[in-house]
Parts: sequence; C-alpha cells; structure tokens
Amino acid sequence: MAITLIMHTAIKHDVAFFDFLRGWSAVLVFFHHAAILGGGPSFLSGQIGQEAVNAFMVASGFLIYFQCATSRSYDQLQSWNGMRNFYIRRFFRIAPAYYFALIAALLISTYLGQCREQIAEVLPSSATSMDRYYIKDYLFSALIHLSFVFGMLPQYSFSTPLPDWSLGL
Repeated sequence: MAITLIMHTAIKHDVAFFDFLRGWSAVLVFFHHAAILGGGPSFLSGQIGQEAVNAFMVASGFLIYFQCATSRSYDQLQSWNGMRNFYIRRFFRIAPAYYFALIAALLISTYLGQCREQIAEVLPSSATSMDRYYIKDYLFSALIHLSFVFGMLPQYSFSTPLPDWSLGL
C-alpha cells in the first residue's frame, strides 16, 4: 500500500513537471512572437522561441503517451476500441476551439495581412510570406482545414493565419 502511494505521488509529480514545462514553453513562444513583431529584446526573438517549441512538443508528446499508457479506456492503443476512444476524445478536445479560431482567421485574414505588411514596413526583419493572409481559394482552404487533412498536404500545412501546422504533430 505504501509503495503504491509513493509511486502514485511520484508519478503525479512528474506529470505536474511536464505540465509546468509545457505551460512555460507556450508562454516563451508567445513572448518570442511578440518580440519579433514588436521589436522586443533580442534574447526573446532569438533561439529561445525555437527551443521553447521543442520543449513544448516533447512535454506534450510525453503527456499524451502517459495518458495512453495509463488510461484503461485507451487500452494503451493496443485495440481498435482504445484507438477509437483516444481519437474521438482528442477530436472533441481540439476541434471546437480550432473551428472557431479557423473561421475567425479566415474571415479576417486579409485584414491581418494588411496589418502584417504595416508591421514589416516599420520592422523589416519581421517580414514573412503573405500567402497565408491573402488566401486564393477560401472554400477549398476551409474544407482542407475543417477536415484536418491539411497536415498531410505540404502546400496547405501553413496556409492560414493560424499556427495550426502544429496540430498534425
């Protein structure tokens, strides 16, 4: 009984650490982008953002694995029922907020593109490809993104103002 309690406490601590790492990595990525767009401190606009993305992905990958390994409803992804339960739960966790953000991003993409151009006039180092703001085929782009297929099509993996490229990972 005591060993089980100690293991449970240690595991809970490890999961809390990875949650903490993921949260702070997300904050650093946010400040990294803010520093690039706003001409902030160079230590924030440098390598720290890329490393924070890496830390976020590692922590998220571990937490997803841990959830699959310990949850009985996922059967460690060893059965069709376990995989189905996992993907249904992931879909309903991600899709509602993603669909809302996608629709908003598509509706204001041109305006966002104009804003990005104005920022790039003042801070030329922040200039980026404008293809994701001036979308050529809204309907097709929306369908590709609503179906989550965009991650398998390289030309669409970064084709909206959203950072949705990371969903496929």
